[in-house]
Amino acid sequence: MIYVGSFKVENGVIYSDIKVKKYANVAGMVSVVGINDFTLRITGTPAQNEMLLSGYVVEDPSRKITIKAVRRAELP
Repeated sequence: MIYVGSFKVENGVIYSDIKVKKYANVAGMVSVVGINDFTLRITGTPAQNEMLLSGYVVEDPSRKITIKAVRRAELP
């Protein structure tokens, strides 16, 4: 899968749209939402070490997602 997106922070809330697309047939690689080409719309509260982001698939809002983002290392 490839991921391309953008985000903004307004009033302490992060907003992001992420375009997700399957680019190759790799054994065992499956979409977590069951679609191979979609846009995620997620929101959450920015934090230094751990964030919980929630959202949905724009093309099918009944497909919800929650992402726990954990900082593992400082980027160079």
